[in-house]
Amino acid sequence: MSISRDGSVVGASATNGLIDGVTDGGGRVTTYQYQGEEWVQYGSILEGGMDGDVSLDLSNDGTVMVIGATREEKSGHSRSAGKAAVFVINDDGTEWILRQDLFGDTKGSNDGTSVAISADGECILSFYLYLFPFH
Repeated sequence: MSISRDGSVVGASATNGLIDGVTDGGGRVTTYQYQGEEWVQYGSILEGGMDGDVSLDLSNDGTVMVIGATREEKSGHSRSAGKAAVFVINDDGTEWILRQDLFGDTKGSNDGTSVAISADGECILSFYLYLFPFH
């Protein structure tokens, strides 16, 4: 969960999204903006493409968002390497547009365990946790 600095935009993530009542295992992110006296949906609901634990952070003004997904993988790359995805809101606040996917490259590193974004939305940090197997 994340909130913009002025408190007008909030975002929440869930590990598994529901599509037609069935768990898809692909994650879900929903954002809301306070307008007058009520919270209304802000941007599009993002579903799928976020396998594993899902984290997020918003820029100060809530117009840039980074999402981490721990088990996501780029086709042909390491299993459970994870990713961070950067989105920007469109001009009328109805859709999140993907700016860039950043994939981890180490098997099991779970990149995206925790993500952070700078106040202006120009820098991101994607933390990963590498679990060493003990035999």
